[in-house]
Amino acid sequence: MSNLVHLNLDGTNFSLADEVMRSMAAFPSLRFLSLEYSELGGSLFANELPNLPDLEVLLLSFNNFNGTLPMEALASFHHLEVLDLTYNNFIGSIPSTIKLLSSLKVVSFALNKLNGSLPHHGFCELKNLHELDLYGNMFDGNLPQCFNTLSSLNSFSNHTKLKVVQFISNNDKFEVETEEPIGWIPKFQLSVLVLSKCNINKPKGTVLPGFLLMQHKLHILDMSHNSIQGQFPNWLIENNTMLEVLNLRNNLFSGTIMLSHKNQNIRIPKFLGELSNLRILLLGKNNFTGSIPKQLCRLTNVTLLDLSSNSLSGDIPDELGLLTQIRIMNLSHNMLTGRIPLKLSNLTNMESLDLSSNCLTGKVPQELTKSATAYNNLSGKLPEMKAQFSTFTKESYQGNPLLCGPPLEKKCTTESHKTYPSNKEETYEQWYDVDLTSFYGSCGSTWFVFMFGFATLLYIHPYWRRRWLDLVEECMYTCYYYLCDLVRKLVMLFLK
Repeated sequence: MSNLVHLNLDGTNFSLADEVMRSMAAFPSLRFLSLEYSELGGSLFANELPNLPDLEVLLLSFNNFNGTLPMEALASFHHLEVLDLTYNNFIGSIPSTIKLLSSLKVVSFALNKLNGSLPHHGFCELKNLHELDLYGNMFDGNLPQCFNTLSSLNSFSNHTKLKVVQFISNNDKFEVETEEPIGWIPKFQLSVLVLSKCNINKPKGTVLPGFLLMQHKLHILDMSHNSIQGQFPNWLIENNTMLEVLNLRNNLFSGTIMLSHKNQNIRIPKFLGELSNLRILLLGKNNFTGSIPKQLCRLTNVTLLDLSSNSLSGDIPDELGLLTQIRIMNLSHNMLTGRIPLKLSNLTNMESLDLSSNCLTGKVPQELTKSATAYNNLSGKLPEMKAQFSTFTKESYQGNPLLCGPPLEKKCTTESHKTYPSNKEETYEQWYDVDLTSFYGSCGSTWFVFMFGFATLLYIHPYWRRRWLDLVEECMYTCYYYLCDLVRKLVMLFLK
């Protein structure tokens, strides 16, 4: 066993961390060690430090380690490349001695109780660093000057392999400076940049980070809750056509959405249709004006669209009915007018549609069973309280004085019936009636064919059968240890 190089003991529920670490001395050739979800507690390496000179990967997440980070002890693993201490109870600040772990490529201290400011000397000496995750702690102050791609991401500007940068603040104290020194050029190409609630460039008037002009491989960009000012950055989309998530929510962007001006004529950029991978677009709580671009219908893979709390006007484009993959659409708190497009009923995957607090008129289409329409100027008889309409209360329609029928107290008069659909329109609406027998029969046969095919695949393919059983086993263990941890914490809370 002395030649063992890979050891995974996840979820083994060891009682004493010292005994576990002492036993690791029997495997001096280890390169990979994982003890995740093992209920280990106490101070890490307080009494026992195994001699593992070749260790490259150490995974100790989802345990109960406490105390401060044992950087001096970890530095004895001279070849350590991956360190994961996520979801423990470590306290104190990150010591500058982290620089001793010079081989690190991936580090995660997420979801602990670390506080204080980040060390001004330490991270920047980690020249091989690819990924750093500090999410869910209590840090404050400014980023170190050496983070000169974020706080002058200058020292990181030479990290050619840097791919992921993620900072999510849970207070208003954390600040990120990206414009110092002026004109710095990054040598990296990020795929993920998350700077949420980070007071970006606060001393300079919260401007958009200039180094983004040099980024062309972004897949996820989140700069929400920063009060960033200025026009919508068209170039950001032109440069990153592989974007999957774009979150600029709760800023101060102004102007028209995804429009640019040329010779005083509004031009819809052709590159908008090239965002074939975009799944999430969040632009709510800004100062955008103008109409909703019809070209949004080209985002055929988008599942979540939020344009709420802006100053958008005009009609809701019928073209939005072409977003067949969309699940959530929020257009509330704007100044939209006109009728609710019947084509929105084509969005069969829709789970939530919020059109409240606009200036919409006309009636509520019978086919829209998942919409919020409060505070508009809608009129006419409400759809019958069937299916999901039966869950709606009068608050769902408040602010529309011309609506009538259940669940509202106002009853519809004979005149109100004459005001709305003609016989032709009623015939058109009956086209949507569903034969429930055929519907349930189709669903049942589809389910049977799918399950039969799935069972056949597992029967004739040993590899996928094993993968499926491993997945089921992993889910069982995850649920079991989650419940154990929850019960343990509740008992400890009760005993206190």
